[in-house]
Amino acid sequence: AQLWGARQVTAAAVAFGHLYAAYGLAFVLSSLFLWIRDAFVIQQVISFVIIPVLSGAGFPIAMLPGWLQTVALRIPFTWAFELERPGVSEGNAVGAVLENYLILLGISTLLWFLGYPLFAATLRPCDMRAGEEIWDSTEPCPNIAFAP
Repeated sequence: AQLWGARQVTAAAVAFGHLYAAYGLAFVLSSLFLWIRDAFVIQQVISFVIIPVLSGAGFPIAMLPGWLQTVALRIPFTWAFELERPGVSEGNAVGAVLENYLILLGISTLLWFLGYPLFAATLRPCDMRAGEEIWDSTEPCPNIAFAP
């Protein structure tokens, strides 16, 4: 019996792409959430409305109005879900879904290039103070909204 077929290779590639997108988005959102005192509502809307509805998780994005389809195609999870259907469910090889996979990786890489430096810049003033011999952790970092 063959250990790794087209379905397993595609599933592994799609899982990597999905995680890559999730962590890229996490860097962007976490750096923005550090500036907002109460980011809970924004996070809930993104997690339970924008991503599930606009990414095609529950229904195909073809059912959305044209302008929302344009927005949906900018969300990396749209491409991840589009890869999961033919790649994992139908067992197509990676080559059959390569174009969508490259789009997913491109959007996700953009999120990483935006998110990681933004996150580092948000925490940089705290890092400089942490380099002092004794840092009073009760003193808030100047640009983090929810610091004690």
